[in-house]
Parts: sequence; structure tokens; C-alpha cells
Amino acid sequence: MGNSFFANSFVTIGVRVYNAERFIERCVRTLFEQTYDNIQFLFVDDCTPDKSVEIIKKTIEKFPQRKPNLRIINHETNRGGAAALNTLINNCFTEWFFMVDSDDWIEKNTIELLIKKQRETGADIVSGKALRHTLKGEFELVVSNQDDKTQFVLENLGYDLHHTLWNRLIRKSLYDEGIVCAEEGTNLGEDWQVMSRLAWNARKVAHLDTVTYHYNCTNTSSYVYGKNQFNRKNFEQDYKSWEIVNDFYKDKAEIFREKLFESGEKLLYRYLYLAVEGEDKQAFTDVKKKLQRHSSLFFSHGRLDRGRIKSFVESHYYLLRLSFPVREFFVKVKS
Repeated sequence: MGNSFFANSFVTIGVRVYNAERFIERCVRTLFEQTYDNIQFLFVDDCTPDKSVEIIKKTIEKFPQRKPNLRIINHETNRGGAAALNTLINNCFTEWFFMVDSDDWIEKNTIELLIKKQRETGADIVSGKALRHTLKGEFELVVSNQDDKTQFVLENLGYDLHHTLWNRLIRKSLYDEGIVCAEEGTNLGEDWQVMSRLAWNARKVAHLDTVTYHYNCTNTSSYVYGKNQFNRKNFEQDYKSWEIVNDFYKDKAEIFREKLFESGEKLLYRYLYLAVEGEDKQAFTDVKKKLQRHSSLFFSHGRLDRGRIKSFVESHYYLLRLSFPVREFFVKVKS
């Protein structure tokens, strides 16, 4: 460690801690092993019921040079991911903020590479590549490869992984413009709420064509893992997050409003299918009603771009349910 060229660039790495004892040691080791010197380490203990905090304290003992820069903030009650994110943001007093999920990990030179790229470009947000680790293997994930501000904003308005906060070096002052924070209680889509506004506030963005982050998709207790099945609470929080982002962009250019409309439709469409896969007819009805309010033409059987038959099937619970074996058959044939 010890890069005098970057001496004035201080970075806070923020981590939300809850039920992470299986993964937290690997995570914090990669943080404390960074080749970059000027880092503050901020952890928010959201009343985790396991030994995650004990593991953090035990691990830092092996890195005495990092110990003075470690801070753990304890929530008095479990308030959820959105509140923990806000606590991280409100207690970051450095020029740059970088977030890591407690079950993920980063490369040893991640911060050094991102800071170097920022110095070369003058960007307010620098994004790196990630490896997505699943039970089926590793897959490269490009969080963002956009250096164009408009395209970067559009990318972050999509209903996909491009709107994540992790793996981005973000200028802290962007959070202070308009008081960008997550709505407490919306613990799905909170990254979307925040990152979409940060993207708008940024004057210049850049990306690094190097893997700097490891995204763990094997944690069955995470919020994201639970999105693979219908859950009414998750559905309401996810759509609420979309409404918050949509409200922010309601007076922005049409190109952004159109992108958000598509994202909202995509979100609802996904939950419609999850409701049927979970054999929850009431959930299907509720999502369908919201989808019809969102887009009055979604189930219009004359909507040729989606297909009349497809639209007709999707508007009826039992027909859509019966279509699943057919869809699975064609998927197997293609593979």
C-alpha cells in the first residue's frame, strides 16, 4: 500500500450487516487487504441475530493498520436494508463512497483501479465489471459500460442489474444534491431509488473494463434470492420503488419517461408470471389489475407487437398456467 499520487482521495467503503456470518469474513478480508491506503470502513449492524459483527471485529485484529479507520454503527432495532443504506450515506464524510454487499467480495486492487480511472476522466461515478457467482458457475456481468451520460441514465432506469449501487465509486456530494436517500421500508428496489437519481445528478460518468467485484448469487437468505418466487411484500416494495423513481423523472425528457414506463411494465409482467408459477390466483388477479392500470393496452388482444394469442393467454390465469409446459418444452428444444 501507499500511493502518494492518490493521497487526497479518501474513500468510504460501506457495508450493511444482517445475517451474513457465512460470507462476511471473506467480504471484509478483501476490504482490509486493499492496495489503496486512504479508506474508511463503515459497517451498519441492523440488529443482525448471528455472529457477523463478532467476525468483523475478529478479522480486523489481523489488520492493525486498518483498525483506526473502522467504524461499526448499531441500529437499536432491525429497520431493513433501505434504512441501513441511509445510515451508511449519512455517516460517510469522505469525498468518495463505495458500497459492498456483505455476502459479496472485491478484488484487492479495486479501489486503487477505480480511483485511478476517476483521476484520468474526472468522472463523478466510475463503474467496474463484476463476476456473478451462481450454483451453476461464474458469469461476467457488466454493471455499466456507458461513458455517455444520457445512456448511463437510461441504463439505470432499466429493470435489471444495471441500477445496483455496489461496484461503483460515487462522489459523495451527489447524494447531497436533492437529499438522495432510500425510502425506509422499501427493502427491494432501494438501490434503484437511489442510483437512478445519482445517475441524473452526475455530470460525467466512466467505466472500467476490468473485473473489480464478485456478486454472490448463492446466498439463499438474501432479499434478491427471494425475488425468484412470488411474495406479496416483495411485490409491493418493488413496485413502490418504481413509483418513487417514476415520480422523480415525471418532469424529465420523454426518453426517460418512456424507459421507466417499459421498466414498470417489465416488473409487473415478471410478478404476473411468478404469481402463476406459485399457483396464487389472487396474486395473479391483483398484479393483473395493477398491470392494466399501468398500461391499458397490455392485454389488448389487438396488440400485434406482442401477438394476439400471447396477449389473450396472459390475461387468463388458467390459460397462462397451462402454457408453462409448452414454454418449457420450447426452451429445452432451443438448448
